[in-house]
This record gives sequence, C-alpha cells and structure tokens, in this order.
Amino acid sequence: MSRRVTDRRSAAATMRKKLGLLVTSAARERGMTLYRLAHLSGLCEQSVRDVAAGETLPRLDAVLALERALNVGPGWVSERLATQEET
Repeated sequence: MSRRVTDRRSAAATMRKKLGLLVTSAARERGMTLYRLAHLSGLCEQSVRDVAAGETLPRLDAVLALERALNVGPGWVSERLATQEET
C-alpha cells in the first residue's frame, strides 16, 4: 500500500473520530441520548451510533439531519471540525 493511500485512510479515521466526539458531546450537552438524537434526526439508531463511535462518515444529508436535531445551524459540524484542525 502506498504512503498516499495510508495517509488518506489515517486522515479519514481521524475525521471519523473527531466527528463522533463532536456529535456525542453535543448530544450530551443537550441532555440527549443517541436514541433520542436518532429519533429527532430521522436517522436509524444504528447509523447515529456508528457516527458517534467514529466508525463511519455520514453523507451530507445525514449531517444536516443531525445538525437540525441538535438545533444548530447548517455548517456547524464543518465549522467545528475546521476549528479543531487549526488547534
């Protein structure tokens, strides 16, 4: 496997973990369980759990659904992740 492919996989894994922590902490701050987040977002519970565990990167429509359920504006996730990258 080339170094370039390994770097991309590593970057994707890091992004999955950061997104999972972001979603989990945002839900917790709002007193929401992952089950409730799934219900409010219209996503299946397993999909929300997979995102929260850092096992998958959701599609854009799922990110927007999570943002609506968390009552944050569109782009909140990408702004938070970009801010984390800077620090």
